[in-house]
Amino acid sequence: EAYGLQGEVIDRTWLSPSRCRAREIRTWLDETVLKIESFVALDDDSFDMVEIADRLVKTSCLTGLLDEHIERAVEILRRPI
Repeated sequence: EAYGLQGEVIDRTWLSPSRCRAREIRTWLDETVLKIESFVALDDDSFDMVEIADRLVKTSCLTGLLDEHIERAVEILRRPI
């Protein structure tokens, strides 16, 4: 809200050695009946996010979510998919 955006977190992925989370996200977007205008992935690991690298904000498990991550996420969310 402080950045002029409205929205909500509606789902998340689960880390699993046998699953690619980027593919899981793309599949979810393709199959949902919801009208998704934009999305961003916030993650401290990018090993399986190559397919959505343009929507990924890589954070750090040491520092957590920083203002710079939020600013980048807002930039991404302002771009429609």
